[in-house]
Amino acid sequence: MFVFLSYSRADSDLVTRLKNDLLGHGVQVWIDREGLQPGTLDWEEALRTAIRAARAVLLMASPNARSSRYVKDELRIAEMYQRPVYPLWIAGTQWIDAVPLGWGGAQYLDARESRYEMAVPELVALLTTASPTPAKVPELAFEPRNPYKGLRALLTLSAYRELGGVKGALTKQAEETYTALPSEEHHQLARALFARLVDLGVSEQDTTRRRAALSEFVLTDVTSTRLLRETAEAFIKARLLTTNEIAGTTTIEVSHEAVIREWKRLAGWIRETREDIYLLQVIREDAAELSLEEEAFLQASAAEQARQEALLAERHIQ
Repeated sequence: MFVFLSYSRADSDLVTRLKNDLLGHGVQVWIDREGLQPGTLDWEEALRTAIRAARAVLLMASPNARSSRYVKDELRIAEMYQRPVYPLWIAGTQWIDAVPLGWGGAQYLDARESRYEMAVPELVALLTTASPTPAKVPELAFEPRNPYKGLRALLTLSAYRELGGVKGALTKQAEETYTALPSEEHHQLARALFARLVDLGVSEQDTTRRRAALSEFVLTDVTSTRLLRETAEAFIKARLLTTNEIAGTTTIEVSHEAVIREWKRLAGWIRETREDIYLLQVIREDAAELSLEEEAFLQASAAEQARQEALLAERHIQ
């Protein structure tokens, strides 16, 4: 028997402790930093395989986990394969602030601080008595339960395989969402939208998703901005784009890198506008560098002003 640990890297110390304690009770543990070997070509597929084979998924619930997109992706995969999820609350003062959106109503074990020693044996008892048959995961507050709506039309079986599994379903959903956009202006803006949500590598295979602030998607006129937001909402509703709240800033990103690698239309856009996307990256990097320089200059100016004021005050005292 083994369990899959879903956690934020910021909680790695406690993850290591829990892993060792579970091993001491005869429970094998799969964690990404050990299960994913260097050179793994498709790490997302490896995660799906591990979650599907696990007896259960153990969620290390903390404020760090709440904001982790990797934890959210792993919970979606667990939901797709109907693996039981056991939340273990390891940090934070409010439960609702320790779990991703939609999991606030889930039952949990409180393993914070001194409660940890009591929680581990209870967790082991739950794991060893759990049915090997996949159980239902907690009902989520949003609809649908399937994280990728494209799968609903099929992370018969023959139809699923013909579409290439999860990757095929994602790209089918992406194309259907694009086709359903209400106007040609929305189609053009979809192209602009995704251009801002990818980072180019040396080759096409190295292209990755980029997390952007929602405030970046403001165009020169109000109407175009509204149409762009409508386009983004369509892909968010289809679970192809994801929004998060990070340090008070709303961000948006592609939900799954398979969309970038497998959606032929997007791959074509990237090839056709590669130079433009690269220019966008250079401008963003330059703007960030200028911002840092400006901040450093302002901090130095403030420090110098404070020093001068201190010297002036000292002279008056003398």
